[in-house]
Amino acid sequence: MPRNALNKILVIFKLFKDDLINSNLIIEGGKPVDRLPHYTYWIDPHRGAPIYRLSSDEETQFCSFWKNYAEINAENFAVYRFNLADYEPFSSDRFVNYIESLEYLLVPDSSEGEIRFKFSMRGAILLGKTVGEREGILDLFKAAYDLRSAIVHGNNEKITKLKGKRTWEDVTKPIRAYTRDAIKFFFENGCLDNAEERSKLIQRITIFSR
Repeated sequence: MPRNALNKILVIFKLFKDDLINSNLIIEGGKPVDRLPHYTYWIDPHRGAPIYRLSSDEETQFCSFWKNYAEINAENFAVYRFNLADYEPFSSDRFVNYIESLEYLLVPDSSEGEIRFKFSMRGAILLGKTVGEREGILDLFKAAYDLRSAIVHGNNEKITKLKGKRTWEDVTKPIRAYTRDAIKFFFENGCLDNAEERSKLIQRITIFSR
């Protein structure tokens, strides 16, 4: 399907580097064959137009990345939410999409409870490289999950308190970056589409993380 092909192309570009790219027109044989009106990139005072740059010295690296990620499943829930987030007209919805993507990846055992704890602790251990970075991710993910909960439950007072004076771009950008990292981590470990295998991997890493 042309739409699936376009989604995969957009995802691979977005995963390669933390830049924004947009396309909503499918051309085949030199003629437009499909248009995705919902793939509209919305601009506000804090969010400029998408600009994606590949320099000549990135060509070899990108070709290798493309080959490695050619089989990624663009319909995977986390990947789909990551891609869709860029086209949300409301910044709070965009933020929630990234959190949902991360939660899907980090908490495959969500039915067992303690989601906030698992979400933040596992994110810190799996995505942080140093003790200091892990501490920062732990605090960031706790606050991000609290903000997500306030948004989906319509608690405007709590949203204002948690967001503070930051713009939505300030709030969202680091979460988007960590969502990219998480998708790549689980894809490269062969368990992006397998919740049971993700659980096993998470357990192994968290047990021997100290």
